[in-house]
Amino acid sequence: LERLSGQPQETALSDQCLEAARRLTQEFNSTWNRLEEAANGIIKEISAAVGEVDRLTAQLAPLNAMIRQEIAQGRSPNNLLDRRDQLVTQLARLINVDGPPSDKPGDVMTAGSGTLVIASGAPGLEVVKTSDGVELQVKGGDVWVSPSGGKLAGLLASLADIRQVQGELQTWFDSLRQSFDHIQATGLGSSGPFSSTTATRSVMSST
Repeated sequence: LERLSGQPQETALSDQCLEAARRLTQEFNSTWNRLEEAANGIIKEISAAVGEVDRLTAQLAPLNAMIRQEIAQGRSPNNLLDRRDQLVTQLARLINVDGPPSDKPGDVMTAGSGTLVIASGAPGLEVVKTSDGVELQVKGGDVWVSPSGGKLAGLLASLADIRQVQGELQTWFDSLRQSFDHIQATGLGSSGPFSSTTATRSVMSST
């Protein structure tokens, strides 16, 4: 491109650059599509994981209430405690659970650094689409959930990495495209100078 910008009348060099631009554009589109497919796959995994979180919290909420009732009546609900431990372990694989369960009156189990309350009647988790992908939110409110552990944290981090790569790739390609636009603006083609040229993007200056 540097040689061509200094010698726009060189048709052979111009043809080489145009062919290189065509190949680069194909590679860019192919790479972008692969990244987008990977991102869409991750978004599907996030949605599935959120559904599993809601399923587990829906089981834990009444189970906690039953355990507290049994303890209040002086009984040891070992089977219920074992079941809760299993559910908490499964939940922690998906999202960070905030500390061990407490059976003291008034204590509430939470996940996602206190943003997701696990109690009867408490809203669950949902996936919200954004310009960059997705975020997690408590249903029916404006409380955003940012997992610090579990599968959801890993998936969200992977999605953010893909979006970052796409942004850097787009910046690089835009810069390259501007270089080709500048050369086109000289108005020189394989048959000599053009009286006018047509492009899909405007050119601020032809010099």
